[in-house]
Amino acid sequence: LLLAGFKKPLSPKDIPSVVPEDEAELAYSKFAKAWDTLAEGSSKKERNLVFRAIAGVYFKENILIGVCALFRTLAVVSLPLML
Repeated sequence: LLLAGFKKPLSPKDIPSVVPEDEAELAYSKFAKAWDTLAEGSSKKERNLVFRAIAGVYFKENILIGVCALFRTLAVVSLPLML
């Protein structure tokens, strides 16, 4: 895509579309559902509803990212010692 952009101006048909699971509409609907669930069951003094809604929607992905970061850190630290 970058190479094509250097050769000629890109048109919309040159840019690949986004995978449906990464579209903003789907992310918004997941967030809105989590927000409504939290807003209905919480008192008015409860804080961090946005954080809790985002954490609830993306919990599995964040755990996977954390595990991958841990493995990468362990590899970066331990592999030079093994060599």
